Amino acid sequence: MLKSFILLQFVNIFKIKTMKKFFKVLTVAQLAFQAYNYYMEHKRNKEVKEMKRQLNESLTK
Repeated sequence: MLKSFILLQFVNIFKIKTMKKFFKVLTVAQLAFQAYNYYMEHKRNKEVKEMKRQLNESLTK
């Protein structure tokens, strides 16, 4: 009985540590994804501004 209780506690502790590692990795992945999205949005906005500028130049000629 005591051995099974100790084993159960060990398994629970292992699960908790594993879940903490998993969520740390998940958090890092989420931050990386957010950074990538921010970069791509900035890049798209820059391209749109450049296209608008070129369009305005071509219309004013």
